[in-house]
Amino acid sequence: MAKIRAPSIEGTAAGSGVLINNGFGIDGAPYLLTATHLIDFDHNEFITDAEASHFGSHAEFFFGLDADCDGQNVVEPYVVQGAIVLALDESFDMALLQLDVATADLVAHGNPYFAGWDLTAELLPLYVHAIHHPCCDTKMISGGESPTDYNGYIRLDGLTCGGLQDGSSGAPLFNTATGDLIGILKGTVLDGVGPPVVGADLCAGENPDIAFSPFNDFASQFLSALDAVPPYDPGSEGS
Repeated sequence: MAKIRAPSIEGTAAGSGVLINNGFGIDGAPYLLTATHLIDFDHNEFITDAEASHFGSHAEFFFGLDADCDGQNVVEPYVVQGAIVLALDESFDMALLQLDVATADLVAHGNPYFAGWDLTAELLPLYVHAIHHPCCDTKMISGGESPTDYNGYIRLDGLTCGGLQDGSSGAPLFNTATGDLIGILKGTVLDGVGPPVVGADLCAGENPDIAFSPFNDFASQFLSALDAVPPYDPGSEGS
């Protein structure tokens, strides 16, 4: 998982992202999935080539920004500067990036884990969780249950644990039972109606509906011709 610091008309924008494995037989390729709106420099919901290029030149990605449960012993993160924007789905707010780092360097210093998925599995499992960097801070795990479909998005009626704040956008949503990636955080649904809006700020027990962009169609279009792609953990090789 990565914390993202992106250029913005306000100065910087904060977000989260996830490394993903792919179905092209290139385990460890530095592909990262996040929210498209982090690339939208002027927030007009239309991304130009210039904005994508500017993001690619200036965005920073922080790996391993962890801490103990009490917030102590914060780990010094490994920072990657720059990326290429490979694909955008502005309608569902998803962006695929190739980080400007050699796989060997990322493996040696970033302790990466590349998420997998299964396009044949039930999209809406009973239990789900998201991993993210709220307020551009250390990693947090938030949980939810019983997601539903909302105009093509995956909707959660609040959280059972954790919270979401500025910096959580782009967080991956996982099927807790299988560990498969199923969505990317878009934002909230105001009053339960209308299209989702960017961003979220809530704690467990609060009720705003949370919207995640579904991953399946994006994966089949840009990442694989395979129905299922396993996760890839370089740290497990040779063990």
